[in-house]
Amino acid sequence: MFFQSKKNADTRQEMKLRTAAYALIIIAAVVLGSGIFMFAAHESGLLKTTGAYTTTRLTPGSYSNTVECAGSVMPIRVTDVSTKTKGAVVAVYVKDGQYVKQGTVLFEMQDGTDEPQAITASVSGTVTNLKVTAGMTSDQLAQSGPAMQIADMNVLIGVVQAPEYVSVLLEAGQYVSITSTATPGVCYQGMLTGFSKNPSSSSLTSSGQALYDASIMFDDSGKLEVGDPIVAQMRIDDYGQVFYVPANAVREVDGVAYVDIVRADGTIEQHQIELLGTSEDGSKIVKGNMLTSETTIRADLSE
Repeated sequence: MFFQSKKNADTRQEMKLRTAAYALIIIAAVVLGSGIFMFAAHESGLLKTTGAYTTTRLTPGSYSNTVECAGSVMPIRVTDVSTKTKGAVVAVYVKDGQYVKQGTVLFEMQDGTDEPQAITASVSGTVTNLKVTAGMTSDQLAQSGPAMQIADMNVLIGVVQAPEYVSVLLEAGQYVSITSTATPGVCYQGMLTGFSKNPSSSSLTSSGQALYDASIMFDDSGKLEVGDPIVAQMRIDDYGQVFYVPANAVREVDGVAYVDIVRADGTIEQHQIELLGTSEDGSKIVKGNMLTSETTIRADLSE
């Protein structure tokens, strides 16, 4: 009985050793397989992992879509009315919305006991943005800007604000579609006629891009009026060089999009990008001044 018990104990010990050996073999195979895969990915330059991140190169491609830019209806020409005449305003003869002909007396100014000086319209049109009032001094007028404006209401145009990256891709002469909440259900057609050389205002897009005025000549402005809001749909067939990146490689902070560029020495550099859209497979379509097909970026594995 003693020998039988010892034999059974030896058999159990041998089974334990075999089980442990099999487990070690399986673990080694998994580790080796993972190592071979990661080594191949590292050597290809397409995938590297560091902690909670993976790094990948950008995929170059092309992109086209229709962008929408908001703005308003404006007269084709607006003339500022101002004067260097000294003294005070003694009479104003026009009001906002009034049509005046070239040469019409708009207001008069008088300096002391001198004869009143008439300020006349240099063009025909409709008075807008009237600021001058009786009693204003020449210094007050100078500080307030133009005393009024005279607008040519016979021809209306659309002026929309386009982000910088859009304005450089659009071409004067291309046709756009325009809609307005002032005339629901109506779609207007027009032609882009020009772009401002300087930003239209201090306003920026959510990604920090400056806005530039784009002018549109309506084929027929219909029932649109000055000041009506409009949205122009403009087709861009070629955005130039764009890149497709994993969605988890793009971060958005306060509406501004970024990617993390991994430099050769391993340092990480945050780079602001223009987020253009999302592809069918979920990749983000981006543009950036510092991006090339050789750029390596990192993506967050936790997302």
